Amino acid sequence: MKIGILGGTFDPPHVGHLAVAESVRDQLELDEVVFVPAARNPMKDRRAHAGHKHRLAMLRVMAEGKPGLGVSDIEITRGGSSYMVETLEELHLVQPADYWLILGSDALQGFSEWRHPERICRFARVAAVIRPPMEKVTFPLPDYLENVLDWVECRTPNISSTRVRSMLQRRDEDVVRWLDPRVYEYIQRHRLYRIED
Repeated sequence: MKIGILGGTFDPPHVGHLAVAESVRDQLELDEVVFVPAARNPMKDRRAHAGHKHRLAMLRVMAEGKPGLGVSDIEITRGGSSYMVETLEELHLVQPADYWLILGSDALQGFSEWRHPERICRFARVAAVIRPPMEKVTFPLPDYLENVLDWVECRTPNISSTRVRSMLQRRDEDVVRWLDPRVYEYIQRHRLYRIED
């Protein structure tokens, strides 16, 4: 079994997250890519704008019916700061498989600051997502990544969760193009990301 792990805050999940998951799944011929929402991201000081229950539910709605995509609550169930090394250790115990940790080029650049990055590379290969044509990596890569790194080209939409939240707060109708329709409906139903009048 070949499984990709795509971690993050997903606050909210958007079409960019989906494009990355599907590109990595297809190009690396993975059986599944699993979205793993963080309970609390140690690389970001702020709390998530939507609670973990909502972020998890939005991911499940987005992944539903899409082949080879899944969602895990492993970090939310564990609670506290979410460290990928602990997540991969736990996953290997409960579901032994060949794992790929999916990272964007910005996360790859800061990877050496993660908790036990060398140990992470013993549990998983790293799928580094870059925009085509192949971006030039202008930063040095640590030696321990050399033999575990796979490059994946992906035309990701130029969108971020921060921008999506801002559009939702302004009630900008153009936001619907950046969200799965079912995620947008969930956000509206639960009145998430609103600045109340």
